[in-house]
Amino acid sequence: MSSHPIFISVVTPSHNRLEYLKVAIMSVQVNVLAPLPIKFEHVVHDCGSTDGTKEYFETNLPMKNILYIQDQGDNKEATKDRKIVRATEDKRKDGKGELTENIIYIRSEHKVPPSQARNICIRQAQGQFICVL
Repeated sequence: MSSHPIFISVVTPSHNRLEYLKVAIMSVQVNVLAPLPIKFEHVVHDCGSTDGTKEYFETNLPMKNILYIQDQGDNKEATKDRKIVRATEDKRKDGKGELTENIIYIRSEHKVPPSQARNICIRQAQGQFICVL
């Protein structure tokens, strides 16, 4: 067995499911795969939620882990004007939050179809393998 860690990206699109999303994130974080050398990241795409998801992630993740999608909101896969920008303000209290730094949060201001949301997550994923949750 190789001593180089395997890097897995878990991708999760979500819309107005904050309480379920918290449980999903916790289940990924507490996975124990010892003695296997596995590292992972969790890429979450919030597709225009109005249930407090945006505020939850903004107050619990460092700004380097928060991305915003800027586009026309037409949900066309080949949107030429789509830009992904990083957050510019750290909204955590005292610079601390309850989420680990292997979580990447992506926010769209409008609802995005599930397949497109998964593709957006996958484009941001850095892992050798991808697991959709």
